[in-house]
Amino acid sequence: MQRKPSVRSGAESDLQCLAENIYFEARASRSTASTPIAEVTLNRTRAEHFPHTELPVVHEMRWDPNRRRLVADFSWTELGALSRMTGRLESGHGGRKRSLRRSA
Repeated sequence: MQRKPSVRSGAESDLQCLAENIYFEARASRSTASTPIAEVTLNRTRAEHFPHTELPVVHEMRWDPNRRRLVADFSWTELGALSRMTGRLESGHGGRKRSLRRSA
């Protein structure tokens, strides 16, 4: 019998998104880099000109006229790797989680 993936609540999804944002943005930095990333993300949820939950704040895109393309404030979200991975997991495809690190 195949187990269905559980549907996350909004708060659980936001917490997971915040954790992923901290991880992906701070992974190449010192361990103290995670605190400012968390603060920026949470402060944006309180600002009136940003979305009010973590998931849309992290994945927000805007048009950059200089680059003539959509850009994200958190660079890892532009790659789309995580959204492709979670989409496969939530739909029941893709088997186990794959590492996002490049193999040597």
